[in-house]
Amino acid sequence: MIRILGDVVVAGRTDFRTRKCRELLGILVCHRGRAISRETLGELLWPGEDPSVQRSRLRYELCMLRRHLSREVLQTQGHDFVRMSAPSDYEQFIRAACQAMRLSVVGQRVVAVEEALAYYQGELLPGHFSEWVLMERQRLEGLREALLMRLQEDLPTPPPSDFAY
Repeated sequence: MIRILGDVVVAGRTDFRTRKCRELLGILVCHRGRAISRETLGELLWPGEDPSVQRSRLRYELCMLRRHLSREVLQTQGHDFVRMSAPSDYEQFIRAACQAMRLSVVGQRVVAVEEALAYYQGELLPGHFSEWVLMERQRLEGLREALLMRLQEDLPTPPPSDFAY
């Protein structure tokens, strides 16, 4: 499983050659199996840079990322699109959170919320501050806070410590 919440880890490895390689991994994970154009990747990683420079840098970062991922996981579609298909903590957190919030039985919801929160081991791509990272990090934090609030509402309130039985 690929981890991008908290530490960035692929198959037990954290030795990414560049920060952009980790960020590229994050973009591909956040697109959850959908193909993304190389132009979009270039603009997300190097906003405002000349497109030919973006393409060249992207080729290098994809080569570095291939050291961590098989061809079945990191797929290129011609020279235009890239897709990644591998389970991730990001995807599992979102899926589990959405399922937990839909449950109506309190006991089941508490268990499901706790399971969802277990996937959230820290902020998205720690140490990265690109605009897309900050926006997605904020969205995930909001989802995490909603889960915590739901858990607080669902758990019984303990009696005060000076409560006499």
